[in-house]
Amino acid sequence: MYGLIHTVEDWRDLPYWLQCLECICGQSLSNFMETEDLCRNVLKCGGLEECFKSLLRQPLDQKDAISHICPNMNRLLIAMEVALYAICNLAETPGCKMPIATRSDALKQMIDMSCSSHYSCKTSVIAVSVFVCITQSCDTHQHIATPSILEGLLACCTYRETHATDEEKLGTLALKCYTGLALAQLVIPSLHLIPTDLHAPIEKLMSQTLRSLSPPALKAYDSEEGLVWCTLLPYIKLLYLQPDRRRVDCEMTPTACSIVALSRDVILLCLHSALLREVHQSLLVKEKLVDYVVCLPWIVPSRSRPRARELVADLATSIGVDPPRLLTLAKATLAKQCQQGLDDVLGLSTARDITDKFSHPVPGKI
Repeated sequence: MYGLIHTVEDWRDLPYWLQCLECICGQSLSNFMETEDLCRNVLKCGGLEECFKSLLRQPLDQKDAISHICPNMNRLLIAMEVALYAICNLAETPGCKMPIATRSDALKQMIDMSCSSHYSCKTSVIAVSVFVCITQSCDTHQHIATPSILEGLLACCTYRETHATDEEKLGTLALKCYTGLALAQLVIPSLHLIPTDLHAPIEKLMSQTLRSLSPPALKAYDSEEGLVWCTLLPYIKLLYLQPDRRRVDCEMTPTACSIVALSRDVILLCLHSALLREVHQSLLVKEKLVDYVVCLPWIVPSRSRPRARELVADLATSIGVDPPRLLTLAKATLAKQCQQGLDDVLGLSTARDITDKFSHPVPGKI
């Protein structure tokens, strides 16, 4: 049905009831995709492309251009917004990250919606959440680390901070934090892709966020808005991952070193906030990652250790934690030295596996 509506390309040619139906279809898709299996079913049916068509119904790059589309523009705005929400749900699915990242028109529209007076700060948070999801895959980084997208994300934060109402102040801080998280996922493995003239603005955004936002405050916002992470693994992996020095040695200026360090702190802030909620504590146990979180104070650089200790202390208070198994400690220590971090050790289940893998190190791996 969603696809049939999109056979009419111009929104103005849709009768009132079909405009309403497009909004309902987008909202239904967004509500329907609560699990990865459901998201995959939607993908098989071409649902992502239909969401793109609704998202791109009308460009928002010209100020107030949308107000001339029809006397009552609310339905058009809603149709585009619910499509964004559906895309955000799909972005968590592994097979969706590249198809979204390669749609430069859709990414531009998300940024324009984030900077539009027609939408609220919550819409901006959802748009940035799409970038958080797709930057979890290094394959997308060459498509995201472009001046236009990075400058757009930073501009979105500035716009919302400038225009925030009293009720939106916490949402604006959350927006800056999740923008910082998306950037952190670019910085640690792919610093070489980020234009050097954007290092200072990124450093400023991250520093301001870390000074202004606490894990309990971010937890309060996420709980109120119903934001839930579907996996914790990508964020924990990044905390174990070392920047690829072979590719960034020439770029490791003091500012570059600073944003690498700040990136870890932003990830720790977001992870700490998430683990203050029962839903994410259960997810951590389900994904068998508790020991790897407990090891973080020994793994992260010294400047980030106070944040890591606070995270582990709060986790111990909430669910109780035992000392990590010796095998996990060994894997965590090795992961810190491996080029691929945790990816190199997660599949090792016995001491013999570790001995077999690392008794003859592959050049460049450790």
